[in-house]
Amino acid sequence: MKEYVRAYPLFSLCGLNCGLCPRYHTEGESRCPGCGGPAFHLKHPSCAVITCSRKHGGVEHCCQ
Repeated sequence: MKEYVRAYPLFSLCGLNCGLCPRYHTEGESRCPGCGGPAFHLKHPSCAVITCSRKHGGVEHCCQ
């Protein structure tokens, strides 16, 4: 999966606010960049939620 760029990277596709998640603010290898963050595609190359978004025209959030 190639880089996935989003307009509002702090809000995940599922609608969660990544800014409220402790793993988003963690330093080190366990840090999650959020699904719109840099290198997410390298940490989670087969993310089903991003795959679904692309399949449906690149929606920003699952509720769309």
